[in-house]
Amino acid sequence: MTTEETTGSDCEHFWMIESPNGPTSIGTCQTCGEKSEFRNSMPGSGWDRESPQAKRARQQSNANAKAKAKA
Repeated sequence: MTTEETTGSDCEHFWMIESPNGPTSIGTCQTCGEKSEFRNSMPGSGWDRESPQAKRARQQSNANAKAKAKA
C-alpha cells in the first residue's frame, strides 16, 4: 500500500491506496473512511496504452466500414 495526501472536502484526506492490480486501485482515507478510485498509470503510458496490433486492427476495421458505407 502507498499513501497520498490530498485536500478536498472538510477532511484533509490521507489516502491508503491498495497495491496495483489492474488499471485502478481503491484508496481509503485513514481520517474519514471515504473511498475513492485511483488510476495506476498516466494516460498513454501503461494499462490504457493500445498495442500496435490492436491499433492496426482498429484502423483496418474503420477503413472496411467506410468502404462498405460508400458501396
